[in-house]
Order: sequence, then C-alpha cells, then structure tokens
Amino acid sequence: KVAKDPSLFRAEMTKLLRAVADVFAQDLNPPGREGSAPARSGGSELREGSDGKTPKKNQRPVEDEDPL
Repeated sequence: KVAKDPSLFRAEMTKLLRAVADVFAQDLNPPGREGSAPARSGGSELREGSDGKTPKKNQRPVEDEDPL
C-alpha cells in the first residue's frame, strides 16, 4: 500500500511525531507551573551596537598577538 501511495507513510509519521511532541511538551512543562518564568531586571542581554567596539570604516580589526 505504502509503495503505491507514499502519502500514507507521511500521514502516519505526522501523527507519530505530533504524539511525541505532546509528550515532550508535557515533560518540559510540569504541572503547577503557570506560564513562563518572570523577567529578570538588569539583565545583561546583548543588543545590537552595545558592545562599544565598533570597527572604523575601511580598517581591519586588530588581531590578538600570538602568546608564543
């Protein structure tokens, strides 16, 4: 049957993968845990342009010296 109609295999695999994904989702979200963790204030997330080391135009970045 599957050799004549490959969509049968795809349909069964889709059902199987959805079932596995549901089990993973339940395992990763234990009961009693409501929503996501609260946001931490003062986080040190990197933002675009926040590194303070913007290379100048038409200048190669300086490479670290070889310690040996």
